[in-house]
Amino acid sequence: MTRYIVVASPKGGVGRTTLVAQLSTRLSASGVRCLAVDLDPQNALALHLGSPARWVSMPQPSPASLAQTVGIVNQELNPQALMEYLKARRAAVAYIPFGAHNAFSRRHAEEALANDGAALRARVDGLLPPRCEVVLFDTPAGHNGWAEAVLPVADLVLVPLLAEPACLATVPAYEVYLQAHAGRAYPKQVK
Repeated sequence: MTRYIVVASPKGGVGRTTLVAQLSTRLSASGVRCLAVDLDPQNALALHLGSPARWVSMPQPSPASLAQTVGIVNQELNPQALMEYLKARRAAVAYIPFGAHNAFSRRHAEEALANDGAALRARVDGLLPPRCEVVLFDTPAGHNGWAEAVLPVADLVLVPLLAEPACLATVPAYEVYLQAHAGRAYPKQVK
């Protein structure tokens, strides 16, 4: 059975991407079959896991180049294209980057999420490596459609925070957000 772990937070710069990269690397090294999925348009997880910076920061890609990129934002992504991408990069960890995008492709993907939140789960399930045990999701900071699409299927939600007043002050409102989108209550504790 595949477990879904979502890493989300109310603020940026708290280490979500680093946490997903380290967890997926350590799990893979210990023999756990896992998949890391970057739902953050910044594409930073790809940098942690070995993609070249020039691809991640591609300025305003054309529609033709978008159709050929590998990423969760690419509606045409299929398992064969993902496996070829990972083999070409000799990736130690199976991962799906957010992918190259322009304003139109990103807006289109976000509208599709808003219309059918289950579609993201179905797409990820269709791309899972054989016998995948853990899927780790890196989400953008704050309230957003990408996190909202995966929170309902999460077996575990990790919320990294900085030990500083501005970050900790966001916790009560973020707990309400998590409850609303995951459909369940979370323990009243901060660790």
